[in-house]
Amino acid sequence: MCMELHACAHSRVPPCPTPALCSLAAIDLLEALTASRAIPGVSPAPGPTPGTPAWRFGRRTPHLTLPRAYAVFVLASAPRALGFHAVARQSPRSQGTLLALLSPTARSPLLHLASSARGDELRLDYRAAPSGHPASLVFPGGSPFAGGRWVRLALSLAPHRLALYADCRPAVVLGQAGHRPRLSLHLPLDLQIAFASLPGDADSKFLGTWQTAEISTTGFSRRPWHCDHLEDPVLLPWEPEAEPEPGAPGPMPLSEPPPPGPGDVRSDQQAPEELAGRVRRLEGLLQELGSRLNALQLQNSELLARVRELEACACLGCHCEGQHHRHGDTGAKDACAACPCPPCGAPHSRPAAPVTVPPNSGCQDGATRREHGEEWAPLADPCQICRCTEGRVLCVQRQCARLCPHPASPRPGTCCPVCDGCSFEGRDYASGEPVPSAEPCTQCVCTAGEVSCQRLEPSCPPAPCSHPAHTPAQCCPTCHGCEFEGSVYQDGERFIPRGAGRCLHCTCSAGSVQCLPSLCPPVPCLHPQTLPGHCCPMCPGCSYHGVTATHGQSFADPEDAQCSQCTCQAGSGPAIAPCAKAATSRARTLQMGRPSQPPRTRVSSASVRRGPCCAPGSRAPR
Repeated sequence: MCMELHACAHSRVPPCPTPALCSLAAIDLLEALTASRAIPGVSPAPGPTPGTPAWRFGRRTPHLTLPRAYAVFVLASAPRALGFHAVARQSPRSQGTLLALLSPTARSPLLHLASSARGDELRLDYRAAPSGHPASLVFPGGSPFAGGRWVRLALSLAPHRLALYADCRPAVVLGQAGHRPRLSLHLPLDLQIAFASLPGDADSKFLGTWQTAEISTTGFSRRPWHCDHLEDPVLLPWEPEAEPEPGAPGPMPLSEPPPPGPGDVRSDQQAPEELAGRVRRLEGLLQELGSRLNALQLQNSELLARVRELEACACLGCHCEGQHHRHGDTGAKDACAACPCPPCGAPHSRPAAPVTVPPNSGCQDGATRREHGEEWAPLADPCQICRCTEGRVLCVQRQCARLCPHPASPRPGTCCPVCDGCSFEGRDYASGEPVPSAEPCTQCVCTAGEVSCQRLEPSCPPAPCSHPAHTPAQCCPTCHGCEFEGSVYQDGERFIPRGAGRCLHCTCSAGSVQCLPSLCPPVPCLHPQTLPGHCCPMCPGCSYHGVTATHGQSFADPEDAQCSQCTCQAGSGPAIAPCAKAATSRARTLQMGRPSQPPRTRVSSASVRRGPCCAPGSRAPR
């Protein structure tokens, strides 16, 4: 209900997070913050009411903030008044926070209630309407906690009125009198609810014992407990005007202004503006009322459709010949033969008489007798809700709301998980307890059902090796491996570094890297070459007077192209190549890799002839 109404009236505020929260009118802070489990700085203590647990808060108590779902619930309720009810005892000569509403984007709290037993002062810091500026108020009569005894306190906060109840003392009601700024209940979407301290302020921690701490989204029209011989004034509910946003013009008075005087020209000019302002406010209220009416009509139509569906499909029994038979009864002669229960959607053969609950139609739950309509949770399975209906027990599974990412396991005898701890990887952790992390240098902790982790920057000692490596299970580098040029190698591993080709072979040994060059075979030439991408030198070819040749290739001598033929060989001996055009030829063998020295020549044993190469009677030079 509250979700649909609020979504229609104020679309910028989130809806109620869960149906369970929507049905509440108050938030139990001690239950929501799960003070009943082991939290550092919180310990059990005796309280004024026997059978109700109480908890002592100390300086080691962490800063407590309600889970996000409770803040969303407060926003979705669109409160026109807020109430705070507490039963607590504050340590003498101490001061601390009772309750605070915060926004991460605001420099100061939206609302902050603090008590000083040392200074006998109860102070309320709030935001004024409509400006949004900080304002403060000190309640008259001092702090009820100043005496160091148990105090039952209730505070009702509305924009136009503040009411303070303490034990059975007379109520302190502060109206909007004098120049006190009006309290603003415009709450931002990033609302946070803090209890017993302000986050980040160690001096704001409440030192004492709590037995009750509740927030009401409707406020209190009277004292929420009974006092003999004391009658509180009844505070009527307040229907506020549409409160303007911070920075907007203030509200206009609802009463008609007095007629302007003869010389008051400005008031005469402002009268139409005031009238227009009242009309705009009435139009806004009418629009909001119409939105709520539409939401009610939509919900009513859905409920009517659901009732029709149940009436069409429910088959509780039938009356035949003056007797009532349950659906599915057997053994009776011609039971419901004339008016059998049809399947869902099928027409009835005859209108059935209204089903009445026969007497003694209770249910037997083990050794316990249950009455018709009674509901209970079985002890063997608290996650079921059973109901006695016409002598039969019908059970359904309870639906649990998930209010945090990692809720802890349910308490014994209960069904739903709670946010006073964390269930992480199959194990439960108390709020504030460290949670092991699989990553080194990472510290995790459980906080109210959430597991938060942060990276640590440790101061690691220098390792006694030249190339220590980070192992997955340790935070600081060790000598159990080697880190070389961005890669990690195991101890004893042989590897070839990236970019070194095959010319370098390295070994990881106790965190140090030792590298040796590769061994190359001898080459059959005097001037080998090392080509790109190769590790060892090679004999790729010959270079002679500007001519490049490969191994075994023959070519004409550039200096004597007609009479000399050259051959590139990888061996060390000379080669003889006869001249194809002359009887006498000179052959030259080029030794590979010697381009700067003249080639060796050898004269063949052929006879000397006349020809274009050799002159008559001449011999080839040796």
